[in-house]
Amino acid sequence: MSENFEKIKAAPLFFGIDEAELPELLEALDARSRRYQKGEIVMPEGEKTDSLGLVMSGSVLIVQDDFWGNRNLLAAVGPGELFAEAFACAHAVSPVSVQCTTDGSVLYLNVRAVFSPCEKACAQHKTLSQNLIRVLAEKNMQLNEKAGFLSQRTTREKLLAYLSAQARRA
Repeated sequence: MSENFEKIKAAPLFFGIDEAELPELLEALDARSRRYQKGEIVMPEGEKTDSLGLVMSGSVLIVQDDFWGNRNLLAAVGPGELFAEAFACAHAVSPVSVQCTTDGSVLYLNVRAVFSPCEKACAQHKTLSQNLIRVLAEKNMQLNEKAGFLSQRTTREKLLAYLSAQARRA
C-alpha cells in the first residue's frame, strides 16, 4: 500500500490530508487494494456495496445494460477518480456495472468509516468527509448539466446548449 501513497495523495478525495496521517487513515477506512485484468467486472449490476472505489491504475467504464442487451456507456473513470461512492453512501443496489478497460488496480474504502469519526476525532477524517461531499456535489452538478443538454427538444438545440456551456467556460 505504501508504494501507492503518491497516487492516493494526488486524488481529490485526499486533498489537504497530511501524508504522515495517511497510513493510519487508510487503516481506519478499512482500505484494501485489488488488481484487475482487462475486461474483468469490478462491480456487477445489482450488487450492494459499502465501499467506494478509487482507481489507482488503469481505467474502468461504468455501463448500464438494458433489457434488450444494449449497453450504455455512462462514464469512463481513470486514475485518482472514484466510482460507486453514491451507491455506497446511499446503501443502494447498483443499477450499473463497472468493468476494467485495461489491467489496473482499485483501492476500496469503507464509506461508513468516512462518516464515522475515529476515536481520535482527527482533523484528517473531517477533511476526508468534506472532500467526499465535494466530489459528490461536483458529480451532481455535472449530471444536472448533462440533463439540461439532453432535455433540449432537437439535436440542434442540444448541440447549441452544449457549445454555449463550453463557450461560457472558456
